[in-house]
Amino acid sequence: MYDGQRELFTLLWQKNPEPKVITLGFQISGEADLFKIHFPNMPIVPGACLLGLVLDQTEKWQSTKYDVDLVERANFRFPVTPGMRLELDLRLEALPENGQFNLFFRYSNPQGHSTQGSLILVEQRLEAA
Repeated sequence: MYDGQRELFTLLWQKNPEPKVITLGFQISGEADLFKIHFPNMPIVPGACLLGLVLDQTEKWQSTKYDVDLVERANFRFPVTPGMRLELDLRLEALPENGQFNLFFRYSNPQGHSTQGSLILVEQRLEAA
């Protein structure tokens, strides 16, 4: 997560209907410093920040630190702009090999547009000193 990401997203609510499924509601800040450089005349949230939020919220939800092994798919179908409200759906599935997890995500805006994809994650391992 980049240093200013916490000022970029405000968590509004969350629902956790199943152990491996969660839905969260977010508000995008209208005042984040990031928008001064990305882009001054048409500010949008970078895709990397949206992926960072996916990972950050998954780690909080699962109380586990992960490394992203692969961005399997990421389709950004609408610009995320200051002041926008988003719904984020996350579903985590264990894969049978190598202790990996497939994390499916979908962002939806109030107009019904969605951005979705999946990440292959591995749990971070503590190295012995």
